Amino acid sequence: MTNTLAFRGNPVSNLHLSPHDLRRGLAAGALWSGAMTGGMVVWQALNCGFIDPSQTLETAGLALAAGLLVFGPLAAFGGRASRS
Repeated sequence: MTNTLAFRGNPVSNLHLSPHDLRRGLAAGALWSGAMTGGMVVWQALNCGFIDPSQTLETAGLALAAGLLVFGPLAAFGGRASRS
């Protein structure tokens, strides 16, 4: 009963993703991932003098996961919440 009362007026249930919103979220996450990976590779090359491929792949994977999980939803749902 408590859960039913708590989730009755849930504003998240009013959010729906259109195909355009989904593409915008995926693009934002991927672009952030590319920028972060590029920056970290440049930083690694300047500090270490070489680029380690395994570290670059690890950085790219973590940046892609973070970009899609954090910036993707922010871009997809940006400005969509109803204000009361």
